[in-house]
Amino acid sequence: MSISARFRAVAAPARAGFVARALVAACLLAALAACAAPYPAPENAYQGLTLAQYLAATRDGQAFKVADLYEPPPVVGETPTGLGSFGPGYALLSTGPTILDLAQGATTYQSFSTALAVGLADGDVRVYGARSCPGMDQPVQGAPRNLAWGPQARYLAVMGRDPAAVFVYDTEKCHLDEIIQLPEAIAALALSPSGDLLAAAAEDGRIWIGPPRGKKRPAAEAGQPLLALGFGPDGGVLFTVTPGGVVTLIDVREGQVLERFKARGGPFDSARFQDHYIVLTTREGRRLAWDLTTRRQVPFSRKLAQFFIDDGVLRYRTWNGALHLTPYPDEPRFEVEYADSRGLIRILDLDGRTRYYDRITGRETTGAYAADWQPLPTNDKGNFCIGGQCYMLTDRAFQWDHDVLLCRSVPGVGWFLWWVKSEQPDQFSPLPDHLPVRETLLADEAVEWAPVSPPPDFP
Repeated sequence: MSISARFRAVAAPARAGFVARALVAACLLAALAACAAPYPAPENAYQGLTLAQYLAATRDGQAFKVADLYEPPPVVGETPTGLGSFGPGYALLSTGPTILDLAQGATTYQSFSTALAVGLADGDVRVYGARSCPGMDQPVQGAPRNLAWGPQARYLAVMGRDPAAVFVYDTEKCHLDEIIQLPEAIAALALSPSGDLLAAAAEDGRIWIGPPRGKKRPAAEAGQPLLALGFGPDGGVLFTVTPGGVVTLIDVREGQVLERFKARGGPFDSARFQDHYIVLTTREGRRLAWDLTTRRQVPFSRKLAQFFIDDGVLRYRTWNGALHLTPYPDEPRFEVEYADSRGLIRILDLDGRTRYYDRITGRETTGAYAADWQPLPTNDKGNFCIGGQCYMLTDRAFQWDHDVLLCRSVPGVGWFLWWVKSEQPDQFSPLPDHLPVRETLLADEAVEWAPVSPPPDFP
């Protein structure tokens, strides 16, 4: 019987009509090493995807495989497909930020809350959003740089090897529309939010503005080398920024300078416009942010740096906590001690941390000095007794025939999971999309079952 059939057979008595949601899981133990190191999913898996779908597909390919949590390990000699093997090893399933590897060989990108465009070293450009291009019909000549685009824009502008040539792509047709030759070497590009205007700045600060596919007219000169260009939220103002932190506001219609202000903390090595913010980075890597609508410095937030290029890889840092796995190669063993003078239970736990529990309530508490710590014998599940009171460190999360998935729940930390063999066959799965949460170690206290859900929709 397949695992899906087993899953339905076990779950039906406990929850009729229940449809199991995608449970986070991955190869543990024998396959844990592969899961710990992210790897890109097949490129053709991303054709025609929105940004949220692209991020979710990448997450699924790198972090876990759906519905593998209850897949028992194979017999000896077969390839592991579920949670590893019955041998040594266990894993911690916990919640926290994670980083996804989106694209290898990335050289430039433009990101928004709902859209992303990325240029690759081979000259290809890909777009994910309301318009989606898994690749363009003709590559950029040379590694893409100075990519300019917006989530509502039909046309995308990017540069390559030629310092004065701008490649303009039609994202509705995913093809190269034209190559614009400007009179000077270009240091920066920017596209207005609507996509109606393209701005290009020369290395000496001269600026040209015009439609992406039309003639460009000279605008005000910034008068000094520029780090970056960016349009304001309404597209009526163009912002320029220099390495010294001088930000110039230019009226797009008249081509005149409206205002200048100084961003403190420079000199700056790079600048990036994102939504209505500008993020400036010093040579030491310190990042400072300004709100373009108020012209005021604001606290730098990780939301302004969710996308970044590191070692030629475009990466995405999740903002909300996402479920992920931490492998441990050893046998899951507990060291349990008891101090009668304090009524304290001391446990050297599976993550190497020492935790203390109150003997009466069975709940975690603060530690205290005691001179009478004595080791307590435990069974193969780590459970033990003191006098007439017994305590449970682990719970059965799932069982099919002789295959048992054990779980050590630590509130605020996560779930430690590993497979064992049982002498007695059984079929046990109270809630297929839940794992046990033990708030107290008291064996006669009922365990609660908490939902294990995939991360929220991206981004």
